[in-house]
This record gives sequence, C-alpha cells and structure tokens, in this order.
Amino acid sequence: MINRILLGLCCILFFACNPSKKIQTTTINTEVDVPYKFPYTINQPNKSFRLPKILEEISGLGFCLDDKSLCAIQDENGLLFRIDTKSGEVIAEKKFYKDGDYEGVEMVGDKTYIVKSTGTIYEVTNLDKEVPTIKKYKSFLNKKHNVEGLAYDPATNHLVLACKGHAANTEDDKKARVFYYFNLDSKEMRGEPLFYFHKDQVMEFIETNVAEENRHLFKVMDPGADEFKLGPSGIAIHPITQNYYIVSSKSKVLIVCNPKGALLHFEKLNKKIHFQPEGIVFDPYGTLYISTEADKQEAAFIYKFEMKK
Repeated sequence: MINRILLGLCCILFFACNPSKKIQTTTINTEVDVPYKFPYTINQPNKSFRLPKILEEISGLGFCLDDKSLCAIQDENGLLFRIDTKSGEVIAEKKFYKDGDYEGVEMVGDKTYIVKSTGTIYEVTNLDKEVPTIKKYKSFLNKKHNVEGLAYDPATNHLVLACKGHAANTEDDKKARVFYYFNLDSKEMRGEPLFYFHKDQVMEFIETNVAEENRHLFKVMDPGADEFKLGPSGIAIHPITQNYYIVSSKSKVLIVCNPKGALLHFEKLNKKIHFQPEGIVFDPYGTLYISTEADKQEAAFIYKFEMKK
C-alpha cells in the first residue's frame, strides 16, 4: 500500500512537469560556414544506466524541465516513464493510452506529445488524473513514412518528425529521408518538409569531409543503386547550438546538421554499445542522452554524454 501511494505521488510530480507536396532531390543544403567540432565522445559515455525489463524496447526520450528528469516511452505499451538522470532509476510510471507503436516523446510546458509510427501525434494532459486527457492529431503521414523520431524546437514552437521509411510523393523516394514539422500553434502538419537527406548528397558529403581512412565506416548506408540504408530512429535539437542530432539504428550512425538541413558531421556508433539506438535528447546545458533497446545478450541502456568545453 505504501509503495502504491509513493508511486502515485511520483506520477503527480512527474506529469506536472494538406497532402504532401512533391519535393526535388537536388536542393539539400550542404554548405558549411565554419569548421565543425563534434563536442562528445559518442562511444565513451560518461555514465551508463541499465534499464529494467519493462523498458527493453525503449523507443523515445524527452526531458522534463521542471525536475530535470528524463521521460521515456517504449514501443508496445501506452506507458510513460520518468527516469532519474543521476541514478537511471525509474521513479514513476503512468498509463497514458492504449497499447500501440509509440516512437517519440517530448514534454512542452504542461503537455506531453507522443508520436506513433503512423505519424499520429497524441497531446496528453492531466496526467495526474486516473484517466489522462488525450487529443489526437492526424495528417497525411502514414505507415509508409514510418515516423521514428520526435523533437521540439522552442525557437519556432514546432515538433519535428523524423521519417524512417521511404519519402512518399517524392521523385526518388527510395533514396530520400524526410523530416516534417508540426506547428503547435495551429496544430497542423506542414505539407512541405522541413528538410530531407538524399543518398547521393550524403555519400558525396562523406567522400569530401570524412578522413579517407574512416570513409569505409559509412559505406553501409549505400548498399546498392536503389537503396539508402539510413533510417532515422531518433532526433533531438541541441539547446546551445540549435543543431539537429539524428541517430540511425539501421546504419549505426549519428548525423549532425544545422536547422536548414546542412550536413555538418557524421559519427560511427559502436554497435557493442549502441545496440539499437532509438531515443536521443539533451538537457538545457547540452548534456546528451541516448537510449538503446536491448539485444539478445544485453539489457536496454541509457547513456549520458557530457559536452566537451
């Protein structure tokens, strides 16, 4: 009984916290104004948090500004978790909706936004109540787009959605990966993409900007003429630089681009650490957190990376 009361208190604290247009495939912005220095040791985390079995399929991370904790979801159950950033312990758990394929989570003020792989966005409020309030927003996105990542941009008050699937309604959909945005003021998904990556331009960027001895690490993204093995699985916006950080579990890479989609940097993720990176988020000071789903030998983890000064 005492444990249930404490859990209930934790939950209250926790939760107080048009059709798509066709796009061209030759307009991605790849201009870089100044040399970029990556400020993290992405394969050497400062801390590692082993997660309980219920979070083996952790699929999204957000940050709770009010109490400086993480919020997390997994891609099978309609459960929302709060995780301590110092210990990695789950300190609250709340059922927000029925089971489904949930892929990303962000907390904006007193609202929690969760995205499904179909592109449906759930606005969740009143999480301190027995039955939270849910508003659903649907758009032209669907299963073919396969939404996997969600980020919040406070500068524009937009949610940014990363699509793992083929870019439908494009001239070269198998080679493009698209990022859309949802306006939180109008509660509408914009038909045109925020930006997109095209395989030919990504591989050209690597050929030009990655040291020759490391280029082979990224060849996995180019398995054949008609395929692009880059499936974004998580996205976050750096609170200081405003650059976008995108992880791909499929190709085990982390991409950094600016808000216009200009490619800045690629990092190869060590698959022995990042088994299946699905969640990524920053705290307000630039500390980076990446979650990875469990594999057959290991549990799921959240890794913490301090920003280098």
